Amino acid sequence: MRKRKPYPGTYKPEPLDLSAAKKRLIYWLSKRDYTAYEITKKMKLVASDEVTAQVLEWCEDYKLLIPEEQMREVVVQKHRRMKSGRVKLNQDLAKRGLGPMTDELEYELDAAHALVEKKMATLERKTPFSEMSTQERMAAKAKVFRFLAGRGFSMELLSKAFSAWTQAQKTE
Repeated sequence: MRKRKPYPGTYKPEPLDLSAAKKRLIYWLSKRDYTAYEITKKMKLVASDEVTAQVLEWCEDYKLLIPEEQMREVVVQKHRRMKSGRVKLNQDLAKRGLGPMTDELEYELDAAHALVEKKMATLERKTPFSEMSTQERMAAKAKVFRFLAGRGFSMELLSKAFSAWTQAQKTE
């Protein structure tokens, strides 16, 4: 008789012992840096609570974990390169077990303004705004607005960026 496959999500592998858990941790750390929160969360999936505590203690002894301030800076730099907003940044920080950003991000308004200009210029190349009706222009702006909101920019910031873009269009 053939052995049945377990239902998805029901398969639990055997918990790792200490040496196997350390090897798994080294493998994870070779891919990217992790916070203690992330290591605890991942390790609890494959090892017992005792082994997880021992592995975290071992990490702290050998200083394998990146400090929270340094990890926060790494995440902020990543989102600066990606040109994403505060909402996406705070989601990524929460995923890593870090608190949300409370201070102002100096790059956020510049990134939003640059993306508004880029997306609106793309739409302008497809169909010039002078040939569009008012409804079509509003639909184009709404499309860009939704795209940037999906990138994690706040509505307040997007309205500032769109008003700056509108002012620039009036002066041209």
